[in-house]
Amino acid sequence: MTAVFPLMDQDKLKELYDRYADAIYRYLLRLSGSEDLAFDLMQESFLRADRYHSENIQNERAWLYRIAYHVFLADRRKSPPVGSVPDMSSIPEAHSFTGDLHWQMTRAAIERRLHAQDPALARMFILRLDHDFKHDEIARIMELSERTVGRCFEKIRRILLKEFKNDLNLEHRES
Repeated sequence: MTAVFPLMDQDKLKELYDRYADAIYRYLLRLSGSEDLAFDLMQESFLRADRYHSENIQNERAWLYRIAYHVFLADRRKSPPVGSVPDMSSIPEAHSFTGDLHWQMTRAAIERRLHAQDPALARMFILRLDHDFKHDEIARIMELSERTVGRCFEKIRRILLKEFKNDLNLEHRES
């Protein structure tokens, strides 16, 4: 027998959808690399938010990202990705500096590098850069301790420094 949960007030659900749907979609698009899959996962995320809402949610934004993250993970368990990591430079970003081709190429290289080492690092990078989440919010979304998130960002920082150092060395050699 399944439990019946009362659905969220539909005005509240519409308000959450209007406020966060685009950001959740972009986040899922960056994780999945597929527009269709990201849209489906976004819809599933809001369906789950409707079903499993609670009156004592402290941070709606972090709560929705956490739901989206778990929907993404559940989808990956059902059908693991085949092939290589998608080209992240073709996926829209939230910041205004997206038109800078050099930034897009550098960012794509960083995300591929992070994803190759640990996909969770790439997800943290996306949450921080695209959505301005703080460490404590990322910890809640990914169900990690703040200390673990801090260590992961130290690892990301080392990877970034190495990536930029390599980039500068290449520019120096070309001149």
